[in-house]
Amino acid sequence: MAATLVTLAQAKDHLGITTATPDPAGGDADVQLKLDQAEAGILERCSATTHWAPIAAAWTAGTVPLLVQAAILTLLAHLVEHRGDDMTNVEPAAWAAIDRLIALNKDPVIA
Repeated sequence: MAATLVTLAQAKDHLGITTATPDPAGGDADVQLKLDQAEAGILERCSATTHWAPIAAAWTAGTVPLLVQAAILTLLAHLVEHRGDDMTNVEPAAWAAIDRLIALNKDPVIA
């Protein structure tokens, strides 16, 4: 699945990458791969409940909530920064930040 909710240009801007587009060194392919992974991870997290699954599937770059875009960019930055490093103490904090960003786009749990 290719990322459709955040563009490569937005991702590169968020990461502070200022290379020409397309990057002649091939760095864009790596950023695009991680962007695809980040978007898939966030959409999976938003679609974990039956209520949001059809809504998340219908989002486009023009209709996706801005906080969901922010969550995608947050996960993208995390994937770029931690390329297989020991993430024992980092990952829970990253997911906590992401969950706060997408909280309004998930079903509330009522106990």
